[in-house]
Amino acid sequence: PDRRLVVSRFGPDGSSAWCSSPEQAAQVVQAIDAVGNVYMGCCLMRAAAEAPGKRGSSEDTVAMGAVWADVDVGTEGHSADKNYPPTLNEALDHMARRIEQRPSIIVETGGGAHLWWLLDEPLIFETEADRACGAELVQRWQLRIRQVWAEKGWDLDSAHDLARVLRPPRTRNHKHNPPRPVRVTAWDVI
Repeated sequence: PDRRLVVSRFGPDGSSAWCSSPEQAAQVVQAIDAVGNVYMGCCLMRAAAEAPGKRGSSEDTVAMGAVWADVDVGTEGHSADKNYPPTLNEALDHMARRIEQRPSIIVETGGGAHLWWLLDEPLIFETEADRACGAELVQRWQLRIRQVWAEKGWDLDSAHDLARVLRPPRTRNHKHNPPRPVRVTAWDVI
């Protein structure tokens, strides 16, 4: 196939694996999770960009099936100069009152959550203009969340680049001792 899933390990070696199937990605995720933090690309990458140990750039993306937000909550393990929502429930409750569209998937990460809004159909990037539209969609969606949370004085980190990697469910957040589970806690697919 001409598209790849990117699985990355952050830590001493920082290596990435380029996977040509969900099954292969699942095997790689499991192997990396056994020894450290693992992340998976939010978008599919073009196979021609594959390079050992590298995870590609936004210009290498070829498709996306969702928009996302990387939400930190509380103070533990986070930058002291940021004011994150105190809890995930408070963040989601406030967002639900102000933004009609609930996340399709909530993945709790042990220090916050990754929120996913699935698209009706994947966006396929055949041109640079297509890719720019996808990038703008993610950026504008996160801007809307940022505006809503600013009402409470809360921060949302920028995580809108198309080459973004986030923690996959059924792994562990190794930033904590003991490692915390990364798990899907809500799934609202109609």
